[in-house]
Amino acid sequence: MQNSLIPKIQQAINDCAATLEKMESERDVVMDVLRKARYINCDTLHLVEDQYSEKIGNTCEEILSMTEHLRKLKNQSGKDDN
Repeated sequence: MQNSLIPKIQQAINDCAATLEKMESERDVVMDVLRKARYINCDTLHLVEDQYSEKIGNTCEEILSMTEHLRKLKNQSGKDDN
């Protein structure tokens, strides 16, 4: 049962990592556009940056959590094989 979870967790980690890359790229483009806009004030820039930072931070935490869970499963699986 646990061995069957390992590929699914690995895929979830890969999916989250891809999403993270897209979010970071999107943030860079969006922030560049907003900084060049004439009628966008600093409060709006900070709000958008904070929202991206929160979402990116949450995704990083999710990846770390899944990676730790995967490590524990692999360690446990290795012990079960002996």
